[in-house]
Amino acid sequence: MTSARELLNQFENEALDAPLGEEGAEILDQLERVSRLCTELKDFYKAALAKDPNCVPGWTLKPGAARRSLADPAKVWERVSDTLSSEQFMAAITIRVTALQEIWSRAAGVPGSQAKAAFDELLADLMVTLPTAPSLLRTSSIRLTQTLEML
Repeated sequence: MTSARELLNQFENEALDAPLGEEGAEILDQLERVSRLCTELKDFYKAALAKDPNCVPGWTLKPGAARRSLADPAKVWERVSDTLSSEQFMAAITIRVTALQEIWSRAAGVPGSQAKAAFDELLADLMVTLPTAPSLLRTSSIRLTQTLEML
């Protein structure tokens, strides 16, 4: 374990001076590997701790945050309609686009292969596309192949 600690200490010291160019590409390749390994290790330890809470001294599983959800909008509306207007209620509703698209396509008799395009056309003026954060993508495998050969 000492060598792992030394490696982590060295990484922490050098990470602040992250290079660009080919060396940066090599570092990103290694980070992708390390990230996958870390995820696998965390999953392993979570499963182990779920089976035996004492298998790793000083560690435990923390329960995930509880999220509240209301499953039946029609019944919810029945109970709040004496207090809220339909506009107020609708302002609190979140539409699951894919679920609504599937329900709509079955009701409209639109084949699944055409459902997205037809649904998007029907609601084009109401559709809002929200971007997600960009992710890293390896565009060339040349350096990756060289890196893997070195290992």
